Amino acid sequence: MKSNENRKSVIEISAYLRDAMPPGISETSVRSHIRRADLKKDSKGKYSLTEFLEIYQRAKASDNQYANRDPAKRRKTELECEILQEKLNQIRGEAITKSEHERILVESHSLVKKRLLNLHNEVAQRTSDVEAVKAVQSLVVDLFHHLEKDFSE
Repeated sequence: MKSNENRKSVIEISAYLRDAMPPGISETSVRSHIRRADLKKDSKGKYSLTEFLEIYQRAKASDNQYANRDPAKRRKTELECEILQEKLNQIRGEAITKSEHERILVESHSLVKKRLLNLHNEVAQRTSDVEAVKAVQSLVVDLFHHLEKDFSE
C-alpha cells in the first residue's frame, strides 16, 4: 500500500474502524487517542493509519488487562485486538488474500495426493511381498479418501 493511502483524516480513521469492526469508534475517541499518543499530522492534516491502529490496539489490550472480569467483554476486546492486528497486517502487506490462501491449499492438496499415489509405487518396487503391497495400497486409498473428505469440508 502506498504511504499516501496510509494517511487518513480523523473522519476517515473513524469510518475505517466502523467498517472494520462495527460500531467502530467515534471521531472524538479517535482524536483522544491521537492526542494521548501525540501523533503528528502531515501537511494535509492527515495521520498515519498504521500508527493509529498500533496505538489503538495497544490501548485496547491495556484496557482489557484491567477490565471487568466479565468473560464475554474480555473475549470481545480480544477479538477486536485480533481484527486490528489483521488490518495492520493487510496494510503492511503481510496478510494474504483469500484467493492466495485457496491457491496454496489446492497446491498443497495436489502435492499430498501425488505423494500418496507415489507411495504405493515405491513400496511395490522395493518388495515382492504382495500382501504388503496390497496393505499399503489399501492404506493409501483410505488416506486419499480422508484427504478428499477433509479438503471438501
